[in-house]
Amino acid sequence: MKFTLTLNGQNSFVRKAIYDPEESSLVWADSHEPLPLPQAFSKQSAMEWKPFWHLHHPNNPAGKSRSIRHLKLQLGLKCNYACQYCSQAHQPHDIDGHPEDVMPFMQQLESWFAGGDDGKGSGVKIEFWGGEPFVYWKLLKPLGEQVKRRYPNAQLSIVTNGSLFDDEKLAWVEALDIGIGLSHDGHAQSYRGPDPLEDPEKFAQIKRWVSRRMSLDRMSFNTVLHRHNQSLKAVRQFFAEKLDLPVQAIVLATEEVMLPYDQGGMSLALKGSDHDRYLHQVFWELVTGSGMAVGTMRDKVDEFIRAQAQSRPLISLGQKCGMDRDDSIAVDMKGNVMTCQNMSASTNHKVGHIDEFDEISLDTAYHFSTRDECPSCPVVQLCKGACLFLENEYWEAACNNSFTHNLAVLAAALYYQTQGLILTKIEADHIRRDEVTSVDVIHLAFVESGGDLSVVAPQARFNKPFPLPVVSA
Repeated sequence: MKFTLTLNGQNSFVRKAIYDPEESSLVWADSHEPLPLPQAFSKQSAMEWKPFWHLHHPNNPAGKSRSIRHLKLQLGLKCNYACQYCSQAHQPHDIDGHPEDVMPFMQQLESWFAGGDDGKGSGVKIEFWGGEPFVYWKLLKPLGEQVKRRYPNAQLSIVTNGSLFDDEKLAWVEALDIGIGLSHDGHAQSYRGPDPLEDPEKFAQIKRWVSRRMSLDRMSFNTVLHRHNQSLKAVRQFFAEKLDLPVQAIVLATEEVMLPYDQGGMSLALKGSDHDRYLHQVFWELVTGSGMAVGTMRDKVDEFIRAQAQSRPLISLGQKCGMDRDDSIAVDMKGNVMTCQNMSASTNHKVGHIDEFDEISLDTAYHFSTRDECPSCPVVQLCKGACLFLENEYWEAACNNSFTHNLAVLAAALYYQTQGLILTKIEADHIRRDEVTSVDVIHLAFVESGGDLSVVAPQARFNKPFPLPVVSA
């Protein structure tokens, strides 16, 4: 499906372009000439693309390959915090790994996991997941050591809330060279849950870990954007001020905009004027540079332009999270295979067991091409279908959130590619829904005001939430 893009410049300049996400084609409407590519993205005419291996649907489920490149080990779903929008909060926490599971699991692992290019983990990412992984320290410590011993060339990582850091764990992380993603929403942490930076002992440990690991590019802060947390610039400044570091020293990643998995998540989904405000906030920070300092955002902008250089067809893409790939798998310590690491094997999200590897069946997930909205969406190349298993009201909210987020990325990418033109409107026969034929994007009055968000939407006033409880491990 093709979309007409209206691009505005200075002195009432207007030019239209035609964008075809199915082929990553972007041409001027009047000349049909491709839009120029930045020098760093030269045309790669020799690129060959294969269709994504499996356009899956619950009625057409995918399986898994034994040549795994992304291995997610779920220790259990217990956490010492109870965050407001946690994707795991609605899952039963009844299947936990135990230290005695380590050796049987490792023996089992070798029977189905090829171990990368060299059999020792080369080209493989291995992630340790909770809940909160450090709640499972008695399991995590020997498991990590055995994984490192058997697959020394694998890239290891952990996502954590940072509340259980101590010197013993730091020494272990350094010895195994494990990458750390610390989940924290900066000034908006109160909407997530407790803030370990407010506890003097926890703060001292986090500061110590940052000083030892972040400078080596082995640690980052991971933030989630939502209706109360719309500025990546503000999040980086928060950490810089809190830790008494220059902003440039803060490594920040984002999981993009929050996707709701329960009513707690729905309360933080974008609503009404939030969408306009969020769109313009993210766009402005990207085009003024602060957003581009966040690697995951910069990669998204680059991806749009690179897709054109490579003529990347839509049919070659799988889901955003990658868990529908045949070389990505989430496994608990009992050998159960789940839709993803955030789901429990005691629900319908158990999709098989590694003892019956060839019977694994991803019958819980939808490839974005099978959704009603995605084939007629102008940002589908960037979004890749939000979450692969959400349905009904949660899918609708996730789709709307991701659409707004990726509209901002698209507008920023076009701004860089055209050297300053502003994407103001997108038109097509229908956009995501039959009744929608045009979408307003960036308001020129906002740009002319120098990024004054009050031009777009008034600042909403929100009551600060009560602190959410800390759940004992």
